[in-house]
Amino acid sequence: MPAKLAARILVPRFLDAANFNPQNLNAKALLSRFKDPNLSWNGTHCGPPAPEVIDNARVILTRLWPGHCWRLRMMLFYLQPADAIFYPGGVPDAHRVLRLGKWIYPRRRVIATLEGLAGTEEREGELAVACGHQVLCHRIDNVLQSQVDRVFNSAHHIIAISPFLARMGKILYGNKFSVLPLGIDTKIFYPPVNLSTNIRLRVVSAGALRAHKRPTVFLNLARSHPEVDFTWYGEGELRSQLTALAKAQGIGNITFPGQLSPVELAEAFRRADLFVMPSRSEGVPKVTQEAAACGLPVVLFGFYEAPSVIDRVNGRVVWNDPEFDEAIAELIASHEMRHAMGERGAQIMADLDWDKVAPRWERSLLDLVSSGVP
Repeated sequence: MPAKLAARILVPRFLDAANFNPQNLNAKALLSRFKDPNLSWNGTHCGPPAPEVIDNARVILTRLWPGHCWRLRMMLFYLQPADAIFYPGGVPDAHRVLRLGKWIYPRRRVIATLEGLAGTEEREGELAVACGHQVLCHRIDNVLQSQVDRVFNSAHHIIAISPFLARMGKILYGNKFSVLPLGIDTKIFYPPVNLSTNIRLRVVSAGALRAHKRPTVFLNLARSHPEVDFTWYGEGELRSQLTALAKAQGIGNITFPGQLSPVELAEAFRRADLFVMPSRSEGVPKVTQEAAACGLPVVLFGFYEAPSVIDRVNGRVVWNDPEFDEAIAELIASHEMRHAMGERGAQIMADLDWDKVAPRWERSLLDLVSSGVP
């Protein structure tokens, strides 16, 4: 009998070595670890691709065209024959390309991931009623919300990265969800060998410096705690503005040094004492997992029910700004509490190493593709 041909799966994500977008980092972590001979993966890149992805013989890469032409090449990538598309995205008109692809390849499966909630104020109200507490979406207008909805509605199956997102997704897109966690690289993100001996405490955050991340809240924390050093790692349109504002207001204990590589970020976390996430609208902020893996207690908001933090176990889960400020003040004041929570967080995150998590994704995807996806 002839050998069974491997199922061919398109992954329209950027697998460049220098691309640190969270979704693309997730795609690189997964594809570099997929080994099943029954699956073949096809990804894209613009610049030099990630070495760990190149090293996987199961992955075939397509280089996108330079300049603005990359969009056209990505759309053509979507329209290649394949058994499935995993992790759709990458182009603004993905919903249109998926619709065209469905007409050309009616048997091709689309497997999407839900990593956060985006929508209008009306969408938030709809989800809050079903959830029982306030739900906050990354705000987008009706046109973009319609495009996002079309991508998810066209998917045959959606993998949510938390139970909360699966519950919300079923309300919006129907009963076609499963849940798998995101992993972290514990060879990079691991706790320090020795306890912090900082003369001045270091509080850190990380993420895009955009308004919805609420970096001004971080600035206010630095103003309220002049005895503590505050650092936010990340790029964004507000970076220069925040740096200038801190200087103008005489807040000398805060810096915005820009984006770091994962290795550099992990080193910065190990030198810190506390991680805080001022944003109220997230999916499962992977950076909170990475900070916890580096032994940091984490303070975040509960609106998105992130599984990375268990309240008073490895950090604090709060529901308003006064609680946020109080939790941070409490942790700044207690070395013992910080150490105990950080230690427990590192233990919890050890089970989320990508080497343990990626095979779960691979088995699930193999089952979905081979079963035809209900």
